[in-house]
Amino acid sequence: MDLGVAQRLIDNLEAQLIVHDQDVWLTDHTTLFQIDPEDKWSCATSGCAAGFIWVEEADLRSVFDTSTEQVFNSLADYHAYYQGAVEGWDYLGTRIADWAGDKLGIDNEQRCWLFYQFGDTDETINRVRFLMKNSDINEYESYVAY
Repeated sequence: MDLGVAQRLIDNLEAQLIVHDQDVWLTDHTTLFQIDPEDKWSCATSGCAAGFIWVEEADLRSVFDTSTEQVFNSLADYHAYYQGAVEGWDYLGTRIADWAGDKLGIDNEQRCWLFYQFGDTDETINRVRFLMKNSDINEYESYVAY
């Protein structure tokens, strides 16, 4: 697990000026959201943990299509994906949960457990902290019992 990515996620989830809602995937009142070098965090942003990782860790000019939950490296890749204009076009986009899971360094089972649990912010933070110390999600119940 990438502990730096995990800690930045926790820091952003705890930030009072940013709205976290694990039930809402990253939204900015638009279908297409692009990382802007001037302001990576929109004041209207709300989103799940995967969306928070993308906003914090994505390269400038990266694109997220909220309608398909796909991440693209650029607007050119986004347009090529939808036009099918280049060979390999269907591999230009990556589902945000997969993209964020790769950045965080967690496997598919851990991704589902973290990103699709739809709990409150404290539960999401607890799960990230747990994964920072233990990769076996089956031990989580005994972890939170203490």
